[in-house]
Amino acid sequence: MNLASLVVRAQPAKMAVLRDALLAIPGTEIHAETEDGRMIVTLEDTPEQPVSAALTRVQQLEPVICVTLAYEHTEIEAASADASPLSAAAPASGATPESARKIQEA
Repeated sequence: MNLASLVVRAQPAKMAVLRDALLAIPGTEIHAETEDGRMIVTLEDTPEQPVSAALTRVQQLEPVICVTLAYEHTEIEAASADASPLSAAAPASGATPESARKIQEA
């Protein structure tokens, strides 16, 4: 599951048009808006599209001046119940289990 929170800056005169366009994007919610053209928007993965695709759609809407990513959350599902999401990740360049132990002991 992925979530993103955005600050969307748009042309103030076109906020109603933008509101309708945003709500047509699956997984999108508008939480606040100001008279000067700012909106707080969240995006969430849906079966129709991931957050990344929704973000691209928001950026391409005609009234939008700019989009700022304020927060992003990603949950990685483990392959099994006892596996850590990080256990399958490759170590960083040059990192070894021994060097990790030395860092923890220091």
